[in-house]
Order: sequence, then structure tokens, then C-alpha cells
Amino acid sequence: MSTFAPNRALLNPKFDGYKLAPLTHDQVASHYPLQYKISQTNVSGRAPLSFKEVQSRVFHNHLAVSHRVAYVDAELRVIAIDIDKVTLVPSFRVLYELPKPIQSSAVETPQREYPSAAFVDDTSLFISDGCGNLYALRLTDTGAAELLSVFELSIPPAYASARSSVPFRIHDAVQVATGAAVVILSSKHYPEISPDPSQSRSKSPPYTQLLDIIWHRRGDDVPVYTVYDASRGAFMLVGSSSFQPIEVAAPVSYEPSSDEIAPIPRQGESIDTDTQLKKPPPYSWTQTSDSVTVAIPSHPLRRQGATDAGDIPIVAPRYTLKKLWDGIKASTSLWTFDRAAEHTYGMLSLHLEKQHEGTRWAHVFSSAGTGEDEEVPETLDPTELYAIRDVLENTPPLCAAGRMQAGSGSGGACRVLQRVSVTTR
Repeated sequence: MSTFAPNRALLNPKFDGYKLAPLTHDQVASHYPLQYKISQTNVSGRAPLSFKEVQSRVFHNHLAVSHRVAYVDAELRVIAIDIDKVTLVPSFRVLYELPKPIQSSAVETPQREYPSAAFVDDTSLFISDGCGNLYALRLTDTGAAELLSVFELSIPPAYASARSSVPFRIHDAVQVATGAAVVILSSKHYPEISPDPSQSRSKSPPYTQLLDIIWHRRGDDVPVYTVYDASRGAFMLVGSSSFQPIEVAAPVSYEPSSDEIAPIPRQGESIDTDTQLKKPPPYSWTQTSDSVTVAIPSHPLRRQGATDAGDIPIVAPRYTLKKLWDGIKASTSLWTFDRAAEHTYGMLSLHLEKQHEGTRWAHVFSSAGTGEDEEVPETLDPTELYAIRDVLENTPPLCAAGRMQAGSGSGGACRVLQRVSVTTR
């Protein structure tokens, strides 16, 4: 804070820091009821509001702060709050009473805005009635304010608006030259495709002038904060959307894909499907140059109780009639069965001798991957996988150039490895 000036002469080198004591709320804050109530029901049910419009009204600040405070009450009266410098007691006085608009239920009118106010300096105040009129007031220390002028926001045809005049809200007001001020206003855009209903009528002010529009931007949300930089002569708008000129196409809103949307489960509903483990393959297999080893897990069923004809049968995979991918030597092939200690789990291992030594099998069964049987990739150890990868990296260019003979060791690998699916243990 600029008001805290440390004294280096009093610095104690053994001092670690300050311990701040919290302030008591009742000692630093005083509460006073408003003599003139603020309007909180300025929404018509005939013209529904979007979520962003409702959110903007929720965060709307009714107070304009300078060396005094001003706001517009529910009866469209401009109220000033002055605080006594000695007793800190506020006093209320009516500065000006705005004309009340006359609205008919027979015609559709645009949604009104909350009345808003902004100080230009200590004696100049701009007031928006929320219906499309801007009032310039000159304040004095006592008594009512003097009405300087009344302005109306006229929408040019170039803005492609269905309405020539719309309600608006004041965000900021700054004096940029002698007798000239810049006011930031925001209003809802009504596209030309919408119907042009009759506009509301209000009491005629003493005289009305049209506001001179310096610049115009369009966005998807209402600015939440504005500030004027005098050194650059520019305003800064802070909001959740960008504000672009009307000739610039609006940026395309980002639509998340279905994978990026997290569904909200209902009560008692479980949508977590990732917790289900992937079903293991029915068997695993590996091979060498002269043999194929197939491991088939076995789950013996133990009778737990009586069964009847209505029970659902358990179908176990059968491989006795399946045709192998290539021929084998039946006389030298064998099988083993290893049972666990609990006698509830076993492993059937088939050790098949290849009839054509040196031929690399793509599958165990000839029908694998055709829909009849599940395709099970070969299980390779890291050393063999490294050798295959080395062959794949070196032989394809030679095969493409036709410089290798069919049937040679490397050429055979080049032809066959295109059909091998590889997994690691």
C-alpha cells in the first residue's frame, strides 16, 4: 500500500516480521437502511433472458461512487448519498426524478435494463433510465440537481439492428476535453430477422439529442469491468468474450467432442465403464523355427449344488476339430497339463513340432481372425522382438528393389513378417 512507509532507521536485524491483528467487523463497518429502495424486479416475463443476461443483472452494481454516492431507486428517482466526514453518518437526498415510461401489455417491448449511473467528475453525473434515455445532471452540494440535457441512443442502419433505439447500461464516463465526455454503453443486439414490434412510449423530456457514436464493438457477453487509460486515450474492456468490430466475423464457438464431455450420472447410475478389465485371450502361443507352443488355461468346474434344465449352460472353447495354420508332426508332438495346488486352475500346454521347419506361423488356427475364432497375436520375448525389428528396418528397401532371392533367409522373413502380429510379455 502507498500509505505504508517503512522507516529503515528502526530496522531490527533480528526482527522476522509483523504479526497483523484482525479488525473487528463491528468497529470498522456501520450499517444504515436505505431511505429509498433500489429496484430489484426489472425483468419482464414476456421477454425471456439468456443465462448471460441474467448473470449480468445479478452482478450489476447500482451505485456510482465519487466523493459521494448516487443511484436510481425503484421509483426512478436519482438519489445522492453524502457521508459526514466527522460522524460518518450518511444523508440521503433526491437529485432528480426521471420520467416513467408508459408501457402497454398489448405491444411487445424490449427488455429493460437496470438504471445505471456514472460520475464524470464531482459535479457531473450521467444517468440511464434503463429504457433508452441518457440524462446529464449537474450536481450541487445542496438541493436538487440541474438537468443539462437528455440524449437518446439511435442505432444506425449499418449495425443491422431490428430496432432504431434500445435500452442500454452505463459502464463508465470520462471527460476527454473541455465540454466533451465519452460514455461506454452496452445494449442487447436485436438481429434484423427478428420482428420489429412497437416500441415503448415515455414522457417527452424537455429536449432530446442523439448520442454521437465514436466506436462500436460486438461480443457474446456484457463487460464486467471498464477502465480508461488517459496516457493512451483508450478504454480497456474486461469480460468473458472478445469484442470485435461488426465487419469482423464472430469467432466460431468451440464445440467439445463426445470424448471431451463428461456425462453427469443420475442417482444410482454407474457410468464408469473403464473399470471393467479387458477380457484376456482364450490362449497364448509362441514359436521357434521348428516348434509351436500353445498354452490354454483350464478352469475345472466344481459342483456346488443341484442344477435343472432351466440353468444356462457354460460353453467352453473347443479346439479339437480346429484346423491348424500349417502341418505338424503328430508323432513327436506332445501335451502337458499342470494343475495348481488348490486344484481349481490348470494350464494345458501343447508342444507341436512343425512339419515344415523354418516356416513362421501367422496364427495357430487357420480360421483365426475370420470371425469364427478370435485372433490371438503371438507372444514374443524381448530378444526375439529386437531381432524381428532389426530385420524389418533393414530388409524392406532390399525387397522393394528386387535384389533378394525368394526363399533365402532374409527374403523369407520379408515375405512372412508382413503377416505377424506382435505382443510382448
